[in-house]
Amino acid sequence: MDGVLGPQGRLLVIGRLLPSDDPELQQAANYFAQKYQYSSYAESHARTIVKRILTSLRYALEGREYLVGNSFTHADLIAASMVGLMNPASDDLFEFPAVMRKPFTEPVAKESEFASIFAWRDEMYRKHRGEIVKP
Repeated sequence: MDGVLGPQGRLLVIGRLLPSDDPELQQAANYFAQKYQYSSYAESHARTIVKRILTSLRYALEGREYLVGNSFTHADLIAASMVGLMNPASDDLFEFPAVMRKPFTEPVAKESEFASIFAWRDEMYRKHRGEIVKP
């Protein structure tokens, strides 16, 4: 997840930040676009990969509480955190500035077929994280 979903998700976030009207967000987007070789082609390719990963994750979680075995593992932690690049958890779980919520929300992740992934992620946060995370 962190080796593929993270970098691909990062390209999608950069693509949504680049047209920002906010000068600070625009500056950050330009910096990261250069650093991570962003292009519209790379963004399009990343979207395809993200959809495949989310589909695989959905099937991996089908009928399971955890990704590996019967208890919370590093795999659950990484998967739950990485899908946050596609669709942030609600403010009751992870306080996130409103201006950043849209750039971190990938339209593909909002498709109904992936709702179970984000419900699983939210349950992992509720069960294993403790207090709300505040920036």
